[in-house]
Amino acid sequence: MQWAVSYPDFMDVVIPVVPMAQASRQDAFIWELARQAIMLDPKWRDGAYLADDPPRRGVGVGINIQNAFGFSAESFAEMFRDRAAVDRFVTTTSEQLGASTDARDWVYRTWAIVDHDIAAAPPFNGDLRAAARSIHARLLLIPNCFDQLHTPGPGGVMEVAVNAPNAKIADIDDTLGHSGNNSLRGINVITAEVRDILQRIADGRPGFSGPRFPRHWSRADRCPG
Repeated sequence: MQWAVSYPDFMDVVIPVVPMAQASRQDAFIWELARQAIMLDPKWRDGAYLADDPPRRGVGVGINIQNAFGFSAESFAEMFRDRAAVDRFVTTTSEQLGASTDARDWVYRTWAIVDHDIAAAPPFNGDLRAAARSIHARLLLIPNCFDQLHTPGPGGVMEVAVNAPNAKIADIDDTLGHSGNNSLRGINVITAEVRDILQRIADGRPGFSGPRFPRHWSRADRCPG
């Protein structure tokens, strides 16, 4: 979405998947907890940790704090048979994440995420509606209303969709939450929508196929439920 605002005439269509227009207070809370888990690891050493002795345990726990919000409550029930399965998953994934993720890189990336706001720079000065109105490209937004990490409402996705001149929302609507774009349903939704909009552009047809907002939504500016 930042590209759509910063370079409005550069592209014909922008397709953000599980996007945010701005970080929400919930996002800031989640990532601050995750960073603190890393920084409380004695091996963090104020970020000056040894290359061969990084804070693996803190990184694993921190990223799993983030991941806990990425899934929906429904997906947890589907993923785990019992408490023991949860414990095994936490142990295994924490070790894997800690071994495969650079702590400094992850900390700085999350700081960048919580500072993200497409309306922050002049001439918008915080006016998200004005930033949305400045977008010239077709804007195909593909959020997931089960996503508790990039929540579409607080993340500004709905406000952008309502105010952008030529926008459509295609809800993945999958219980995997932030990872729903990798589910079979998510892949099918994304594939169908992307193929359709690219074909419309190739044919010289304006706009989008179908309704701008999912038919099952009772309000255009808010996910159902």
